[in-house]
Amino acid sequence: MRTLPSCVLVLGLVSGCTFPTSGVSDDVVTVDASTSGDASSVDADPTAPDAACTPGCDGDTLITCQGNMPVETDCELGCALGGGPHCAEMVPSNLSDAADLTGVSGPIALTAGDKYTLYTDTGQIQRNDGTDLRAAGANVGGTIYRQINPGLAVLAVSTFFLADDTPIAAYGDRALIILASGPVQIDGSLDFSAGCDLGGGFTARCGGPGGGNGGSPTAVLGDGCAPGAGGSSGSPENGGAGGGFASMGGNGGDVPGKTAPAASPLTSCADATLIPLRGGSGGGAGTGSGNSVGGGGGGSLQVTSLTSITVGTSGASSRPMFYMAGAGGEGPGPMANRGGGGGGSGGALLLEAPTVTIVDAVVITSGGGGAGGRVINLDGAWGPSDGSPATGGLGDGGGGAGGNGATPTVTVGVGGASADGSGGGGGGYGRFRVNTAAGGFVVPPVALVTAATSSGPVARN
Repeated sequence: MRTLPSCVLVLGLVSGCTFPTSGVSDDVVTVDASTSGDASSVDADPTAPDAACTPGCDGDTLITCQGNMPVETDCELGCALGGGPHCAEMVPSNLSDAADLTGVSGPIALTAGDKYTLYTDTGQIQRNDGTDLRAAGANVGGTIYRQINPGLAVLAVSTFFLADDTPIAAYGDRALIILASGPVQIDGSLDFSAGCDLGGGFTARCGGPGGGNGGSPTAVLGDGCAPGAGGSSGSPENGGAGGGFASMGGNGGDVPGKTAPAASPLTSCADATLIPLRGGSGGGAGTGSGNSVGGGGGGSLQVTSLTSITVGTSGASSRPMFYMAGAGGEGPGPMANRGGGGGGSGGALLLEAPTVTIVDAVVITSGGGGAGGRVINLDGAWGPSDGSPATGGLGDGGGGAGGNGATPTVTVGVGGASADGSGGGGGGYGRFRVNTAAGGFVVPPVALVTAATSSGPVARN
């Protein structure tokens, strides 16, 4: 029989034991104190999970599982549970999703030393020498162009770059969404203002891409969400009203015995979200019996990146510009005693990405000035790039002067009164919005902006 040594047991540790030095059988087992005691005190495998892993969200962190091991991923746009836990994905404004980027691999790079023309109804981008950077068509060079509806199109690219001191002018009926999967860098100028060549030379009557046209002698009412009313024929004759968007246009000038042509309310125009994406409104023509036309509304552009947008570069030779101004109304000359055309309103610009950085920028969405009335073509001006209001045309020989275009700091002008041949009203200003992951974007003081500004978070699912 094995005899136990005399010892004291304290807290499961063997201590104070005296073992015999002889007569001990070979099967004596030496016990390591670190493993003695109750089995529950044995340390667990540090790599084993305490419980089964469950996918889910912890704030903006996505929890996924590799076997029973949880894996944490920080989500830039937050964690979403709908359809199963996942990092939220950005949903571009004015699109149901980012599916237009499927299969896109090609960039658009507009390099210095060239001038470019963009046609929003075909997707063509043409250099000043007539060669194509991007030919018209749906799938060209890894980029995809799609017409969404008669007033909107999308150009999907991998990245978009516009070099410093490099201009691009856009024409077409459709507002444009530039949708990029990668970064966007804009250092040059994009001109989406009103005006075009309808085959008989350049005219202020055309709206910019997505903008409404100005009224004409055969259809005096302008187009758009808040078009200017046209003047009426028959002596005495009056000027047309200006178009509106973020702010109302100005009324046409008074003449004896007639009601002044009125600017439209803004109830049909896009609100601060710029959904739907539309341009500004055209001004009304002065009178059906004259030659005056209303100025076209400024166009509309949306630039969306799933990665980032940067506008401007420190030390650049020029300021990046988004020029979305409304056109000035055109005067009645050489017809005598006619009213001037109303100015078109400014258009709209929407920038959205998880991160947007504005180093410097000029954003012009000012309204055009109304034309002066009476005889000579004293046209209203486009909104100047220095941010000052567009001037109205002077009246000739007793004709009414055109009203100035509006900016956020200068009220729109009404057409000047006349005994016969009043001036056109000025156009209202447009909108500028920035959407980011966090929302609450603040336009830096260095930027020059003549628009109603707003910001918000990007949509996500």
